[in-house]
Amino acid sequence: MENTPMLKDWFERVDSEKTGTITAPQLKVQQAFSDRERGRGYIVLDDVYEALVKIVFSLDSPAFYTVCESAWNLFSSFDTAKQGRVTLDLNQFVFCSEYTDSSTREI
Repeated sequence: MENTPMLKDWFERVDSEKTGTITAPQLKVQQAFSDRERGRGYIVLDDVYEALVKIVFSLDSPAFYTVCESAWNLFSSFDTAKQGRVTLDLNQFVFCSEYTDSSTREI
C-alpha cells in the first residue's frame, strides 16, 4: 500500500496515549481540528477555539484569547532568533510553568 507511511503517521498522531488503538474521543478530537484545517496545513486561533468548543470544552472567549496571547508573548520572549522553536533549560521551564499559572504577571 503506497499510503502506508502517511497512514502510520496519522495513526500515531491520533493515538495520543500510544496504546496502539484509537478511541472514539481521540477520533472526535482529530476530526474537530481537521475540519477546521480546511486543507491549508495549519489552523488559526479562531479555528482552535471553534474546535475546542466542538469537542465540548466550555470556554469563555475573551479568557481563551487572553491566555493564548499570554502564551504567545511568553514563547516569543524565548524565541529571540524567531525560528518558531525554543529550547529551555530547567530554570527557564520552571519560570514558564510559574508564569502560566498566573496570567496577570508580566515578564
